[in-house]
Amino acid sequence: MRNSTQQKPVLYVASLADYATIENMWRYYVYDMGHYCGFIKGWECPIELSFTPDDLTHYFIDQAKQVYLVKVGEQLAGFVFLKKCVVSSSVEWKVCEFFIAGKYQGIGIGQQVAKEVFSLYPRKWSLTVLPENLGALKFWRKTIKEVLCVKFTEVHKTAEELVTPENPDPYPVIAFNFSFLG
Repeated sequence: MRNSTQQKPVLYVASLADYATIENMWRYYVYDMGHYCGFIKGWECPIELSFTPDDLTHYFIDQAKQVYLVKVGEQLAGFVFLKKCVVSSSVEWKVCEFFIAGKYQGIGIGQQVAKEVFSLYPRKWSLTVLPENLGALKFWRKTIKEVLCVKFTEVHKTAEELVTPENPDPYPVIAFNFSFLG
């Protein structure tokens, strides 16, 4: 039996030197998302052995973005992608991607990582989840309410509401907004 009290995750700031590692982990992220979202165009399990994710380098060179690797002991356990929002006063930071490897799911590792990330940047937060991703919805509702102990709003956004010149074909999402002050 896995015991989350004996396994403590550690966050490491990732750099461009970690790009290949994150690119490899991205395959597992897409595979994991496929459990709930694999029937959505763009989230199918890739069949090509040469699959590579979209270019993620902007996360490493943009000062308003931050990438963390998660380790448990000596093993990679996931990653977190953050973006500082400078335009909106209602949100200061956004979780863009949050992935915990399957063997570390369901034992509190993700909740520990989330709390540590939000503690690093005590501010107004937003994160979005695809409505089909029932596992992530359950995780975030529980984590924000019971682990962070804060109130949150949950807003359904249609694809039409989210269209921008930079993102002409968005997915509908459920947005969670909350303040975490540590």
